[in-house]
Amino acid sequence: MRKAFKYRLYPTAQQEFALAEMLDTHRRLYNRALAERKTAWGERQESVSYGQQSAHLKDERTTNPYLARTNFSSC
Repeated sequence: MRKAFKYRLYPTAQQEFALAEMLDTHRRLYNRALAERKTAWGERQESVSYGQQSAHLKDERTTNPYLARTNFSSC
């Protein structure tokens, strides 16, 4: 038998804004990473590994203010 737990959040307006902003940042990051993989495969028949994208993300976090606010492990 599997159990599931659900927790309700009651964020303040400021917390709700921060959560929405973080969700938007992660959505854009995921879509961009997926597009990078599709482009690499479509143009060069080359796969892009997690390690390659992670290394690129590490460098980009220093220049991109939106990514700098996120946690590396969540990205």
